[in-house]
Amino acid sequence: MTGWRRHCAYCGKYLDGDTYGDSVCGSPACSRRYSEDKRLAVENRHVRTWQPEDSRPLDIDKVLSQQADLIRRMREGHAATRRDDDLAGGEEPPAADPRDGECVECGAPLHGLERRYCSRVCEGEYLRRVCRAWHAQHPDPGPGKCLVCGRRLPTTRHHSYCGAECRAEAHRISMLERRAMDPGASHDRETHRGSGRKHVRVTDTRVCAECGKPLPPGRRRHCSEACRHQAHRERMRAYYKTHKTTKKTTK
Repeated sequence: MTGWRRHCAYCGKYLDGDTYGDSVCGSPACSRRYSEDKRLAVENRHVRTWQPEDSRPLDIDKVLSQQADLIRRMREGHAATRRDDDLAGGEEPPAADPRDGECVECGAPLHGLERRYCSRVCEGEYLRRVCRAWHAQHPDPGPGKCLVCGRRLPTTRHHSYCGAECRAEAHRISMLERRAMDPGASHDRETHRGSGRKHVRVTDTRVCAECGKPLPPGRRRHCSEACRHQAHRERMRAYYKTHKTTKKTTK
């Protein structure tokens, strides 16, 4: 057998073979639970609304459309993307149209300015409402299960998430909660240097340290291996300029 061993999503049993289909073993109990979950997912695929604590409806379809629109604006370099909202996952609505001129939270006039909110209070309230709605959709599954999707964790995994996607989703919502507690504050690493906490840059777009292009997802400092090697060569060239080696001559 080649590759990594997969586990059943319900009982945690090792799966035999090299198939890359659904992670379910062949036991009757797990197969029945998988069929039931699949049937419920098909029936509820159009039910995408929930009721937050403040009794204000929040449509997930609208949030997803705002996410797609925000990603498109960021790739095109739109003027409305003055802040780096990639970690926010698009929960923030796009910039207000000057013809509308209303705050997305309270409806106050924005006087023709390209803003999303009329104040930091409205910004924090909207982000808190999004976080409450997210937690309402992802209740605590209990011990031994993923904190995001609720899938049963294998016995060999001593973490709180079943994979990288759920871990990234939990990190994204934690960043939203941090911004909701202190809206409008700077989370730049240069501002918080030496504080002992790992902050994420959300005030400006992260760019490559070598060529200045926007960083693709998954890149921290350089946009490609070519830029990383070029930066390494520059560092080595600068090092050997200041640390010249002298050879001893013997007579």
